[in-house]
Amino acid sequence: MLPRLGRAILLASIVWPLWACERRQSMQPADVVIVRVYRDRNSDFASQLDRKFYDFTDARHRVSSGRWILVATAEPYQYKEELGWKVSSVIKPQMIILDDPADAILLRGVEFDLGQARSACPNRNCPGFIPSWVSGEELEAARQVLAAVTVERH
Repeated sequence: MLPRLGRAILLASIVWPLWACERRQSMQPADVVIVRVYRDRNSDFASQLDRKFYDFTDARHRVSSGRWILVATAEPYQYKEELGWKVSSVIKPQMIILDDPADAILLRGVEFDLGQARSACPNRNCPGFIPSWVSGEELEAARQVLAAVTVERH
């Protein structure tokens, strides 16, 4: 028969890995809604936008089903070149933030109303919008993220 300390160690060595596995599984993809945001990582407002994304994620916002909203960015090396084809055919983000309204003419295969876009930077118009292919919980989550990162322009 094992002494008490030995039994406690044995029990802990069995329970701890099981608890760790259970804990790791508690944040599975089924528990999150990912909002992928296409944006230019070299824009003059990139660091401000990063802070907004971090703050949003840290606040642990949730959709109505209780799933946690996680923001992930798609930050291409060639922002303008990839607007023309990769955004609509490969990346399919839940949100797009343009450096400038003029960049909208580069987008192919993306249905949106630039008049409904909201600015994501305080010093000029950097349109942020949700593409038409987004629906369901992703749309609910994207709307929350868009509201959190855009600024009112007067």
